[in-house]
Amino acid sequence: MICFNMTLLFRSIFLIVSISFSNLTFSQVPYKNNVFAKEWNQDFTIEMAKLYLVKNILSIGDSEEYLIIDGIGASNSGELTSICYSGDSAKSVGVLFTFYGNYWNDQGVQYKGYGFKNMQTFAALEFLNKIITVSDKYQKFMDKNFDVNNIVFTYDDIVVVMFTNGPIKIRLFWEDFDAEWTVVDAKKTLQRFEKFIGEE
Repeated sequence: MICFNMTLLFRSIFLIVSISFSNLTFSQVPYKNNVFAKEWNQDFTIEMAKLYLVKNILSIGDSEEYLIIDGIGASNSGELTSICYSGDSAKSVGVLFTFYGNYWNDQGVQYKGYGFKNMQTFAALEFLNKIITVSDKYQKFMDKNFDVNNIVFTYDDIVVVMFTNGPIKIRLFWEDFDAEWTVVDAKKTLQRFEKFIGEE
């Protein structure tokens, strides 16, 4: 009887380990990055942002150069983080918006996905200022009917939906991501980015 129970226990442990391993294997989706670290981890975001910037934005050569990264922090929803960056060889300065989301692969396994939307100086300032300007301009309209009266517009390939539910909230739709943000987050990002530019 004890031998039977031990065999059943080992089979159960093997099955649990096998399922856990297969979840990691099936979570590898080529068109979306995967996050196995803690959800919306700022340290993880900054590390992945460095890799993204070096591979995709900055022109790296044989000479040493500066790379400055300032993580502004995640939104309350945890679905969007903004990062200020600058690199001296290409004179690249901008904001890297990091989108997060929950996804399921073809095998039905859930994983955390992320993607980077880069905006260089002019675009970042224009985008953030537009959010603030539109929220001020249409606040009375949105306040008349919470969650019902919305303001919508696009900037580049981002769709913005603005509404009130207490404070003014923002939904940003980009690629397959749907991130909730606030005007307070946008103002904070703008202030930090303007300070960041001033220190360059």
